[in-house]
Amino acid sequence: MPPKWLTAHTSGHGLGLAQSDGMAEENPSGAKAPLREYRVILVAQGQTDLYTHLRVALQGDPKVRVILDRRESDARNPRWVNERLRTHGAVVIRIPK
Repeated sequence: MPPKWLTAHTSGHGLGLAQSDGMAEENPSGAKAPLREYRVILVAQGQTDLYTHLRVALQGDPKVRVILDRRESDARNPRWVNERLRTHGAVVIRIPK
């Protein structure tokens, strides 16, 4: 079963986990426009239940891809990624198009 904090944030569009106040950029006209980006949710090894939950909850969103980390070493990850994988079991990575 996924953590309660995650279940609460994956209802609806399932993006509450990744949203912040910086989710819009300003056009030259001054109007706010959504950023053109997509999100990769990297799920830590050993978190197969969380991975399955996220895949099902977010399967209809073409801007989100859920990936299970299968690498033997986390040495290539930035430190903040490794910390979030350890503390939360997953990390959301925004990738601009």
